[in-house]
Amino acid sequence: MTIRKDAVIGLLLFFIFAVGLVMARGFVVGQGQEMEVYEPGQVEEGPGGDIYVYDWKDWHIKVYAAEGKFLRAIGKRGEGPGEIKRMGSFGFTRDDKLFFVEFFGGHQWITLLELDGRLIRTIKIDIGTRRFGALKAVCTADGGYLCTFAFDLKPEKYGDFFLLRAPKQLLKLDAAGKMSASIVETDHIERMSYIQDGADVQVPFCPVFEWGVLPDNGIVFSNGLDKNLKVFNDRGVMIKEIKTALPEARKVTGADLDKWRADYKKLLTGNPNNIQWYDRFGDVIEKYKTSIYEKMPHLRGLSVTPAGHILVPVTDYLDEKQQVYWLIGKDGTTLARINVTPSGLKMTRGFLFSFREVDEEPLLYCLVREKGEDDRALLSRYEKTAGTAGAAKINTK
Repeated sequence: MTIRKDAVIGLLLFFIFAVGLVMARGFVVGQGQEMEVYEPGQVEEGPGGDIYVYDWKDWHIKVYAAEGKFLRAIGKRGEGPGEIKRMGSFGFTRDDKLFFVEFFGGHQWITLLELDGRLIRTIKIDIGTRRFGALKAVCTADGGYLCTFAFDLKPEKYGDFFLLRAPKQLLKLDAAGKMSASIVETDHIERMSYIQDGADVQVPFCPVFEWGVLPDNGIVFSNGLDKNLKVFNDRGVMIKEIKTALPEARKVTGADLDKWRADYKKLLTGNPNNIQWYDRFGDVIEKYKTSIYEKMPHLRGLSVTPAGHILVPVTDYLDEKQQVYWLIGKDGTTLARINVTPSGLKMTRGFLFSFREVDEEPLLYCLVREKGEDDRALLSRYEKTAGTAGAAKINTK
C-alpha cells in the first residue's frame, strides 16, 4: 500500500494542532462520533452551555455537550412544521426555546421548538405580499425578533445582459411575527445574468449587510465600506456612530477585476457540474469590464461578544485566506487584532468558535473560555492554540 506524502503531512499537522487544542482546553466538534459534523454552518452556545451546530449536508441542528460529546440531533429535511426546507438561521428565545427561520425555498414562518427538538408552534411571518427569504435572525428582549429579509431580484438591462438588484431589509417583528419597524434597508446590485430571472453570478465587491445586537439592545450595523459603525434602536432611529481605527475601504483596481474573472472561471470550469452552465452563460463574466462599485468592502462579518465588544474580520481580497480580526470596545477603542487563517471566529459565554480546513475537510473548533477570562485574554490564548499549527499571531494595545 502506498501512502501519499501530502496525506501524511496533513495528518501530522492535524495531530500537532489537535495536541495544541487539548493542551489549551479545546476540541473538534462532531468528529469520530455517532453524529459527525460534515459541513458546519452556523454555531451557537445554547442556554445551558451546550453547543448547537447546523449541518448543511444533512439538514440537522446537532447538539453537543460543553465537553464535545454528542447529545441529540434536531430537525430533518421536510415540508412539515418542525422540518427544514432551507435553513436561514437559528437562535434562542429569552425563555430558552430554540427557533429557526428559512431562506428562499423554505417555510415562510418562524419555527419554535423546545431545546430537545419538540415542536411548540410555527409563527407566520407577516411583512406584506413580497416574496422573501429570511436570513439572520435573533430574538429580542421583548419576545420579538430582528431578522434580515431578502426579496426577489430586480433586473436592470445593462448592454446585452442584466444587472440584478437584491433588496434587503433588517426588520423588527413582534412576538406574533408581524412587522413593527424597519431598521435598515439596502438595494445593492449583487448579481448579473443573461436572463432576467436566473443563471446568475455574483457581482464582485458588493457592500455587505452585517449587524449584531449590543447588551443595551442597540443594533450595530456595517455595510463594510465605512470604517465607523452605526448603532440603531429597534425603531430604526440611528442613535450614535462608533468611531473606530478600522482600515479605510480601498479602491477597486483593474488587477482586482482580473483576479475576480480568473478565480470565477477556474471555479466554474473546474467543476464538471458547472461546465455546461459556463459554456452557455459564462462569457457574461468576461463582459463585466468596469466595476460598478468604486471601493471593496473592508469588513466581512460582525459579531457581538457577551461583554458587548464587537469582533469584525477584515479580509484582503488578494489573500482571502488571511483575515485580521479586530476586537473593538464599546467606545470604538481597538482592544486587540489577530491575524488568522481560520474563519468564523465567534466568542460566547463559554467558548471561542472557529472554522478551519484540514485536508479540504471543514472542521469546527471550540476553545473553552476559562473562568473569569475576558475577551482579550481569550483571544491571546487562541493565538497560542492556533499558533500550534502556525495559524495565528496576535497584537494587542
